[in-house]
Amino acid sequence: MIASELGRVNPTKWIVRQSIVFDWFDGPKQGICALDFPLAEFEFRCIAKKHNPNGVDHRLYTLHELPIGSVDLVLDLIGQLGTPESKVWIPVWNFGTEEEKQHVDARIDQLLDKSESSNLVIYSYDTVSILGCWFLDSLPTHPEELFDLLGITNG
Repeated sequence: MIASELGRVNPTKWIVRQSIVFDWFDGPKQGICALDFPLAEFEFRCIAKKHNPNGVDHRLYTLHELPIGSVDLVLDLIGQLGTPESKVWIPVWNFGTEEEKQHVDARIDQLLDKSESSNLVIYSYDTVSILGCWFLDSLPTHPEELFDLLGITNG
């Protein structure tokens, strides 16, 4: 289980191999990530964002476990879009034909539909530098409240 594996290691020590961002708006909103240490793969979904006047906005993400090999599978599926040149890749979704795009979208949706929810929330600016990780039994009605509850400030 991803929660027990990730919970054993300080999140600042996690080593991201590859993050693929499917949705971006002033930063990563949704995508998938593979860690080399500890060994894990997951879908991330931004649940809250807090403006940071000193730089990049603060973001909180929920994690949804994926089978090991999922990120490599997606890299193969979208290989025609290029290859990642950094740990965070935001591929431009331009396929040769609409049919190719629909095929890839369907395969990725099938993969994400199999992801398992966890009770983990991480704090990161970019999905590579993980600054915190918490086990939460439930999320507040207004997830933005988590910044105060978790002590995340602009300081």
